[in-house]
Amino acid sequence: MRTRYRSPCKELLPLSLHAANVTRKKRHNPVYRPRFSRTKATIGCNGTKYETFDVYDYRGCKLKEKLESYLKKGNISAIVYSNPNNPSWICLKEEELRIIGELATRYDVIVLEDLAYFAMDFRQDLSKPFHAPYQPSVAHYTDHYILLISGSKAFSYAGQRIGVSCISDKLYHRAYPGLTQRYGGGTFGTVFIHRVLYALSSGPATRRNTHLQPC
Repeated sequence: MRTRYRSPCKELLPLSLHAANVTRKKRHNPVYRPRFSRTKATIGCNGTKYETFDVYDYRGCKLKEKLESYLKKGNISAIVYSNPNNPSWICLKEEELRIIGELATRYDVIVLEDLAYFAMDFRQDLSKPFHAPYQPSVAHYTDHYILLISGSKAFSYAGQRIGVSCISDKLYHRAYPGLTQRYGGGTFGTVFIHRVLYALSSGPATRRNTHLQPC
């Protein structure tokens, strides 16, 4: 897994744009509602189209049929959701994360899992590192994931936008024809860091603040 340090909310803009460019046939992102309104605004401001549905009405096994109805269209590049959810605090169950992961693999789409409220499902004690129970994640069920984790919220740094983007090794090293056509080469991870993120942020400052390390 490769990690990249930045604000998860700010990372969503380049990530959604980047995911939409992996192939010219897939230019939409489904967004689960309820959702923090800035998510849709962030995705929309870069020209990426999106579709939404209220996950509250499709819990458990109902989620598979609903989500697959979007993926079957063949125009979906990425799935975006937060877990725990903001603002409703809905928490996706392992069964639902497995459905998302398996469908993401089957239809070759990328999952942008917003874990801004990492380990904040206080119905169980998730506070002990390296000891079960652990934060539920789609990463157990697919290699097509990017995890967005907020250090600002975890450590109550309200004024400092600090976070981590974790890209699976398989996705990081994958070369997409759409990215090659647009950028002339590179893998998903290298193009994201050295082309997309570099261009959309502060340039040289990005190089000083970018850290890649295996997890």
